[in-house]
Amino acid sequence: MRYRHLFLGLLTANAAALLFFYGCDLQSGGTGGPGVFDSGFDTGTDTGPGCTEGDPTCTDAEVSTHCEFDASPVECHPAHLNGLFGATELVLADGGVVVTERGPGEAHYVTISSDDAGTGTDVLLGSSTKGAITGPSTDGTFVYWAATADSQIKRALPDGGSAQSVVSSESNLESTAAFGDNVYWVTQAGSGVKRHLADGGGGSENVTDPPPGGGGSKGRSIVTDGNKFYWLLEDTGVLFAVPVNGGEASQLATGLQNGLAIAVDGSDLYIAVRGTGGGIYRASRDGDGGAATPLVRQNLAYPHVATDKRYVYYTDGLPGGTIWRLRKDAASDGPVDAGGDGGAEPLFPRQTTPEGIRVDDQYIYWVNNSTDGTRGLWRALK
Repeated sequence: MRYRHLFLGLLTANAAALLFFYGCDLQSGGTGGPGVFDSGFDTGTDTGPGCTEGDPTCTDAEVSTHCEFDASPVECHPAHLNGLFGATELVLADGGVVVTERGPGEAHYVTISSDDAGTGTDVLLGSSTKGAITGPSTDGTFVYWAATADSQIKRALPDGGSAQSVVSSESNLESTAAFGDNVYWVTQAGSGVKRHLADGGGGSENVTDPPPGGGGSKGRSIVTDGNKFYWLLEDTGVLFAVPVNGGEASQLATGLQNGLAIAVDGSDLYIAVRGTGGGIYRASRDGDGGAATPLVRQNLAYPHVATDKRYVYYTDGLPGGTIWRLRKDAASDGPVDAGGDGGAEPLFPRQTTPEGIRVDDQYIYWVNNSTDGTRGLWRALK
C-alpha cells in the first residue's frame, strides 16, 4: 500500500508538471470543468481567496489576486463563453454580451448560463455580406452597431428579431454611442460627431458645429458620461469633447497618435495607444488641451480598455497576448513598465489576439480575435 501511494504521488506530480508545461490548453473536463483556460501562473502553493493550499483546481498565484472569496474552483479561471470567429469588440447589454465580428461581419447577443462554467449561447442580431461590423453600443433597450461596408448603422433588440436600419449612406463608419433618443457616431473620414434619431426618423446632423480643428480625420472610439461625448483622432492624436446637446468641441489632450480606444470614469479618460511607443494614457474630462499623461509604456497591437473604481483593464492585441490590470494610482511618479514592480499586472496571459474588453461589478469580459480554440468571448472574476 505504501508503494502504491508513492506511485500515485509521483504520477500526480508528473501530471501536474505536464499541465503546467501545456498550461494554455483548453480542457474539456476534469477538475477544472468545461472550457477552463489555465492562466499560466502555476505555483502549487497558492492560498489566496477562493483557493486552498494543495487544491489542484486553483493553484495559480495570479488567480489569488482577483478571485472572489466565495468563488468556486471553476470560477477562479476564465470561462470560454462562446467561440465566435473574428470577434473584436463587445458591449454589456441586458444581462448578456453583444459581440461584433470583423471577419464574417456579424453582431451576436450572447446570454450567459448561471452555472459555474458560465457557458454562453448566442442570437445572431445582424450580419453584413460585405465586411466588418464594429462599434457596438446600447441605450438599455436596443443594441446598435456600424455595418461599415454597408455604410449603415443598425439596431436590434437583444433577444433577436429583424434588424432595423437607423442610418444609411454614411461612409467610413467607425464607432457608435447610443444616448437618449439618438445614436451618435464618428467616422474615419470626418473629424466631428454626428447623430440621428434612434428610431430611424428624420435625417443626420452634426453635433460638433463647427467640426473641430486639429488637422485630422480618423475618428476613433466615441464614449459618453451622460454630459459630454469624447472621441479621438487617431492620425493626429487629439482627444476631443462636445456637450451631448451639441455645440463647439473642446480639445482635451494631445500626444495620442495611434490611439484606438477610450474608457471614461468619474473624472478621467483612459486611452489605449498602439505601437512600440504605445501604452495606456490618462486625460482629465476637463483637460486644457495639453499632453495626455502616460501611465504605462508598452508595445500594444490592437488594444482596448475598460475601467472600474480602482483599476484600468486592457488587452494588448498580440498573438500571444495578455489581459492586463493597472492600478489607477500606479503612475503617480511617472509611467511604469508592464509587468514590473508596481506596474501593470498580467492577469491572464497566453491569449490569442485579445481585443475588446469590458468589466462589470464582478467580472472581466474579453474577446480573442483568433482562428484557434481560444477564439471568441471569455469571462473571469476580477
